[in-house]
Amino acid sequence: MMNTPKSITLHHLMIKNQKMIGIQFTQDKLIQNLIKGLPEPRWSTKYHMVYILNTEKNLGIIFNTFKGLYGSTIINF
Repeated sequence: MMNTPKSITLHHLMIKNQKMIGIQFTQDKLIQNLIKGLPEPRWSTKYHMVYILNTEKNLGIIFNTFKGLYGSTIINF
């Protein structure tokens, strides 16, 4: 059985006139738990993804959180 590569894709979102970082990811318990540790993650029903406030600090937190996770993790932004 072949393992499905894990991926995380970041999106630029505007929610309530604020810039947000949308986080779309392959369903995975480890990724889900790591996302819960991000600053104030929220779920967008409209975009069907988790999002956090788009700041330089939060972007750095995202990259540091997922850096080196799995050998095949891809982060796109």
